[in-house]
Amino acid sequence: MDYLRWVVGNAYMQGISFFVSSFDMEQSFDKLAIGTATQNYHTLTGSLSGPSLGYKDVVLPWRLQITPVGLRVTTDHSVTRRGFEILGARYCCASTPIVGAPYLQRLRRYTALLTSTNDVVYFSTDFVAGAGLNIAVWGGVGDVDVRVRCGAYPTESQYDFAATSSDSNEFLHITADWLAEQCTGQSLYVAVSAFSIPIPAPAHIMVSAIYPEKVLTLTAGTDHTATTQQLDKWKVALEEAIRRSYGQTEGQVFIKQIDLWNSQGPGYECQCNGVQCDICFVLNGYPAPPAQCRYDDNNNIVTLSATAGAPAPDACWYTGRTIAHEFGHAYMSGDAINEQIHDEYYNFQGNIYWQCGHSNMADPWAIEQHNFCSDFDHKKDPTPGAPTTTLVSVFRNATFAGVVPEAPSGTPDNYSFVGFDFNNLGAVYVHP
Repeated sequence: MDYLRWVVGNAYMQGISFFVSSFDMEQSFDKLAIGTATQNYHTLTGSLSGPSLGYKDVVLPWRLQITPVGLRVTTDHSVTRRGFEILGARYCCASTPIVGAPYLQRLRRYTALLTSTNDVVYFSTDFVAGAGLNIAVWGGVGDVDVRVRCGAYPTESQYDFAATSSDSNEFLHITADWLAEQCTGQSLYVAVSAFSIPIPAPAHIMVSAIYPEKVLTLTAGTDHTATTQQLDKWKVALEEAIRRSYGQTEGQVFIKQIDLWNSQGPGYECQCNGVQCDICFVLNGYPAPPAQCRYDDNNNIVTLSATAGAPAPDACWYTGRTIAHEFGHAYMSGDAINEQIHDEYYNFQGNIYWQCGHSNMADPWAIEQHNFCSDFDHKKDPTPGAPTTTLVSVFRNATFAGVVPEAPSGTPDNYSFVGFDFNNLGAVYVHP
């Protein structure tokens, strides 16, 4: 499988070099290629040392703003060597700019190299009929902004959407209705700019198509009277789960808000302001056996006891990773409580085995991986149109199962979005 990262610079950059400080990979089976979409300038494999390491130059026919440079890793997924490390990059610039806007493919991370305050890197992208767009920027330093404009390059004063908070995380949600009404038949242009940065640094950007029914407002509740301390812990865990859910689906499911209600009704069908909750924190574990966190066709159930392998007795209740794992069952599974979901378990002669070990649907307590997986590729959501059932049913049922990828890619992003602020969206509100 290939894993690819694209690097884009400003309109002056005409060459770039990556500093490879160490390299130890399987000869012939694993390799790193550095180049453009049409030409590899360097292909590294095996164990390298001495003069074989150091800066690897890429001389561009145009500019880095027009011709992105790719870092492509090809691997057979066996782990027998230490891997490689790229510590940084250097670049050279021309005296005059050439403005361009490379295509920003959905569900693939691009890296904008911002050299100084007021630097800007442009992209172009499109959208899917019936879907909106989520645009996330992260990983930079200082104050980084993002602006979007239909049909023309955005500027500081002319744009349709802008996210200009005072840090390096930015988020925009553009609705399907606006795109259909204002931008049909045109390209969207995206500008990632450095409002104020202390040093040259990368800023990552990813664009995701999101259908209206996958922008969710959910409820969570308890079947018992919870303490203030418990509610505070759940608020933190649910906010983390919202972010992990965004990362797991690569921005194709976005939970805008969760309302957390305390003791609104008995039984595992918790009541939230008179309506059955989407998420239920159950004291006695019914109907799930003790020592399990699980999802079923009625609720996401999290119990007081710890799942085998979890680090603490209350790990199921208060761990955002575990709750996000249960969201995964809701997104991908069928609806039978005892169904062995293929993305998590494999039944061989009556014995249950983990599978999909590269994802949060395998061992969510031990493996620092954040994507869903499938038999062939990481999961994506290409299903357009309005749901035929309620929003809760759409959230619970198999919205990801058995579908063709919207934009085939061998590059699961594997970024958790924990710590990402979503510009004040993705909040949990407690109703004690």
